[in-house]
Amino acid sequence: MYKKLFMTSLLFIVLLLVMLRISNQRNILPEPEQNLDVVPTETDVFDQVSPTEFEEKVEVSGSDYEIYTSENMGFSVEHPKSVPVSFYEDGSIGFLIEGPTQEADTEFYDGMVVMFQKMPLEGKTLAAIVEENRAIYIDIQGADAQVSSIKNVKVGEVTGLSFSEQNGEYIFLPISTDSYLSIANLTSDPGELGYEEIAKKIVESVKIL
Repeated sequence: MYKKLFMTSLLFIVLLLVMLRISNQRNILPEPEQNLDVVPTETDVFDQVSPTEFEEKVEVSGSDYEIYTSENMGFSVEHPKSVPVSFYEDGSIGFLIEGPTQEADTEFYDGMVVMFQKMPLEGKTLAAIVEENRAIYIDIQGADAQVSSIKNVKVGEVTGLSFSEQNGEYIFLPISTDSYLSIANLTSDPGELGYEEIAKKIVESVKIL
């Protein structure tokens, strides 16, 4: 139940984020209110798009990056200081940049989106979870689905699993014996403005606590 909700909600979140009136700033979301670092529920995803900013723990890392640490979610990640952490009511967090050609009220096609969410294993293996998520995407996209096979991936000192489809890459890392971290990199950089490089650096900086 959680898995299908999360994978489906990611697609809606990406589409809905660009429909927001994203202030007059072109590169970051509005100032936040509160962090809701909780396990996701079946709340309607249309009511979940409410980005906020809350520094649970920040350290300086180089001149342009800082470290966000979530004890509740069990990981830390480096991100540009100009791209604050956004929080959502379903328990996920994200880093988002709107590209210069991105228009409001349209699908997301220009910018950076990297989403993180802690999910329960529900007594299953990580491999089984990833296969189920992959099957969901194939089901959503139909017979012409461009979904890759599952492969091993190493992020920092942790080995996990991943697959990709036409909208992005999905990485699954074990956090504990009963939970895992799901990472979705849905970045699109038609103008070659460096969004893919930023997203890659964010993902590669993840450390499981």
